[in-house]
Amino acid sequence: MKKHSVKTFLGICILLSLVLSCAVVTSAGEVVEIEFWHRWTGGHNEQLQQIIDDFNAQNPSIRVKNVPSPGEYLPLLQRILTKLAAGEAPPDMVATGYFLMDYTANTFGAVNLGRLPGCEEIFDRYIPATLEICQVDGKQCGVPLALSNQVLYYNPEIFIAAGLDPEKPPKTWDELYEYAKIIKDKTDKYALYIQNPDTWMMAALIESNGGRMKVDGRAAFNGPEAVEVMEMWARFYREGLIPQISYNEAVRAFQAGQIAMHPSSIMGLVNYRETSPWLRVSELPSFGSKPKRQTSGGAGVVILSREAKRQDAAWEFIKYLSTVEAMETWVKTGYLSPLKADVPLYDDRQIPAYEQLGNMIPWVNWPGPFGLEMDQLIMDWRDKILFGQVGVEEGLNKAVEQVNSKLRY
Repeated sequence: MKKHSVKTFLGICILLSLVLSCAVVTSAGEVVEIEFWHRWTGGHNEQLQQIIDDFNAQNPSIRVKNVPSPGEYLPLLQRILTKLAAGEAPPDMVATGYFLMDYTANTFGAVNLGRLPGCEEIFDRYIPATLEICQVDGKQCGVPLALSNQVLYYNPEIFIAAGLDPEKPPKTWDELYEYAKIIKDKTDKYALYIQNPDTWMMAALIESNGGRMKVDGRAAFNGPEAVEVMEMWARFYREGLIPQISYNEAVRAFQAGQIAMHPSSIMGLVNYRETSPWLRVSELPSFGSKPKRQTSGGAGVVILSREAKRQDAAWEFIKYLSTVEAMETWVKTGYLSPLKADVPLYDDRQIPAYEQLGNMIPWVNWPGPFGLEMDQLIMDWRDKILFGQVGVEEGLNKAVEQVNSKLRY
């Protein structure tokens, strides 16, 4: 009887062991699928897909789905708003523009990465100035992925035709103005075109001249330093040094050798290196001896998952994005690496941009329900100023007034 009981007991133990073993296998075999939304297409999306494929291969229990949403950062967030309005959950991760980090974090409830396990070791991989651009109210709401700053592209052939030394690009905006006048007088080319599809360059110029876009949470880009910047920019148009064409038209004209200088994003190098073999790159000109303060361009990765297991999976992917292995693939897009560790250069002409990383500051965020409208509002007044439709001081004052009126709500 006792022997039978022992055998029965052992049988039950073995059965339980098998059941528990199967349970572990089933749990371990579960695959957590998460979505990563972003705005990139073409080569950028191809490099990102390669990173995702590499991660998925190394992490069989997680499957990251690549969800490109062609367009700019604003429409990307608007699509998320539509998703929420339909009663659906937000995407697990989104690459949001740095100027929308505050809006993204507060509107969609971004996860505070500083509370996740192992965050200190991950954060320590980044250059501090680049990590700060993804902070909101003291919380690390994301990590930088796409990173760019402003450089000066120029055509050495036009410099030579104008009698200028292509080995000595302008170091200050006063020098650039003198170069521009010489180019206009001695060639049939336009002197320059300043990037303008958003407020990124405007903010960098105002901040580098000692002004501020925002002070104590309020718009403040109508001070004397901002007025000086916009008067300079408008003068370029007034004197025929900048053509009155769209940004996309200007890019094509620069590639075709019709524009001599193009202050723009280092990310554009990926396109120019194929179409413009003569291309030279130097640091963005300064305003005399004033220290440059260059707004960060690109996007940081934010976790929006509301389920613990999906948050954990997204955090694992961010850890992988923070490796040299992943960044070696990503910098082929033309973006800069935000990591402390050395990552092979995509092109030697990126060096001026890397040397400016210490100048980088967060691109101004406009919080609140009207945050998505602020950039367009500012651009509308900027363009009125540049095209002579309104005076500089009047235009800046009206823009600041309208921005601050919306910040009250």
